[in-house]
Amino acid sequence: MALLGLIRFFDADFVLQIAHKKCYKTQMKKAPNSDRFLKMRGSTYHYYRRVPKRYEALDPRGTIRFSLKTSSLDVARMRRDGFAEADDEYWASLSIMAVEAPNNTLERTAMAKRYAAASARAIALGFTYKPVTELAMPDNIEDVVERLMSLKTGEEGRVERRETEAILGGVESPNTTVSEALEVYFDEIAIDDQLGKSERQIYQWKKVKRLSANYFIDEIGDLPLVDITRDHALKYQRWWKDRMISPSKGEKP
Repeated sequence: MALLGLIRFFDADFVLQIAHKKCYKTQMKKAPNSDRFLKMRGSTYHYYRRVPKRYEALDPRGTIRFSLKTSSLDVARMRRDGFAEADDEYWASLSIMAVEAPNNTLERTAMAKRYAAASARAIALGFTYKPVTELAMPDNIEDVVERLMSLKTGEEGRVERRETEAILGGVESPNTTVSEALEVYFDEIAIDDQLGKSERQIYQWKKVKRLSANYFIDEIGDLPLVDITRDHALKYQRWWKDRMISPSKGEKP
């Protein structure tokens, strides 16, 4: 399997967006006011939301308000959902980064949430999120110009940093590890393979997959997918070859 395809397939942003959208849609259904965070000024809808008290020390914006550039309630709701999702992800990443972690787990989670927030905000602004390295390619010059033209200055005459990051790809993609990619595979990709199976059958099915992944992790390490090289693949291949030729006592090849 091509490494780039594997990385794209198991991108943590994909998982976070799916999980968060499900959660957010459920919250919206339960909300008594489906038009929350919306205000009409003149003939145009605006996004209007206060920073929650628990995040005030981390986000100095106070009250968030800007035009959604539409007079259609349906369009305003759709854009509102995108910006609300982006704000929720942003606050979650701030709270995670505020905690001192003994390892890189929380840091990776914060990066993943920040990436998800940038992706959601880009969609709300009418663009697909693309990393800056991709936008820098010569073939994308027209896309870059269109994105630059869409940037608007705020009340203080400056473009908001998060909007710039979302439109111009300023947030790095999180480094998904082998073990994390396996859970993504179970929860989001191989759903069809688990349909109709009993809990016992699903357990056995996952057990075989985890065993294969753990072989790689034990021999090579629980590396981020983007860091896996041809040398790692060759080393793992040699390990399997040696294991097949002369398995350790009591081990199955």
